[in-house]
Amino acid sequence: MDDREWAVSKRRDWAQKESTSTYETKMGWHARRVDTEVYGEYLKGESGRVLDLPCGTGRFLRQLETDQDQRFRPVGADYSLSMMTVAQSTAASPLVRCDGFFLPFQPETFDVVLCTRLVFHYHAPHGLFDNFRRVLRPGGLLAFDSLNRWSLRHILAGSFDLFRPKHGKQLWFASFEEMHDLLADSGFQVEQRTSRFMLPTRAYRFLPRFLIRFLASVEPVVPDSRRVLSYWKARKV
Repeated sequence: MDDREWAVSKRRDWAQKESTSTYETKMGWHARRVDTEVYGEYLKGESGRVLDLPCGTGRFLRQLETDQDQRFRPVGADYSLSMMTVAQSTAASPLVRCDGFFLPFQPETFDVVLCTRLVFHYHAPHGLFDNFRRVLRPGGLLAFDSLNRWSLRHILAGSFDLFRPKHGKQLWFASFEEMHDLLADSGFQVEQRTSRFMLPTRAYRFLPRFLIRFLASVEPVVPDSRRVLSYWKARKV
C-alpha cells in the first residue's frame, strides 16, 4: 500500500468511525492527565490562533477556551462527523471538517498546531507535517505525539495487528532519530521531547490507582526509548 492509498484508507476509517463522549473515557484518566500536563507545559508562553487537529470530542478545545489569560483563539478540525458532533455540543470554538493532508486554510493562518493521537496512524506522515508548516506562521509551534520504536507497545504490535482486519489500521512506530530527520525535512526544529508511559496508554484505565502511581514513580528510570509515547515540541524555521 503506497502513501496515497494509505491516506485514502485512513480517511475512509475516520469517516466511518462512530464516536460519542465515551472516547475520552476509553483513554483513561491517567493518559488524559499526562496529555494535559505535557501539552500545557509546551503551550506556556504561546498565544494566538490554535489549530486543534484532530479535535476529537473537543477535550483540548475546552481547555484552550477556558485559559485564564484568554491567550488562545482555537479552531477545531476533524474528519469524523461523529467526533465533531460531540465537540460541537461541548465547545464553543469554530469547527471545520477536513483532512490533515489537505488543510483548507490560507498559508500562515495559525500560531500553534496541536495534533494529538494522529501522526502514528500514518507510516509516511510527511504530507501532514508539510501542511502544518504551510498553515503555521513563521516561528509557529507544532505539538504532537508519536509511538516509540522498541517500546513495549511496539513489541506487542504484532499480536495486536492480528485483530486488525486491514493493513491500513496498523500503527507506525518511529525512532527518535527518524522523527528528528522527518521534522527537519519538513522545516521544523525540535525544541523539546517528553517520553512517557511504561505500558500502552489505554492499559492504565484497567489498573488500580496505587499501581498507576507505582508505575509513574519508576518510569523515570526507564530509558526514554523504552517508554511508549513521546510528545514533541517543534518550531517552524
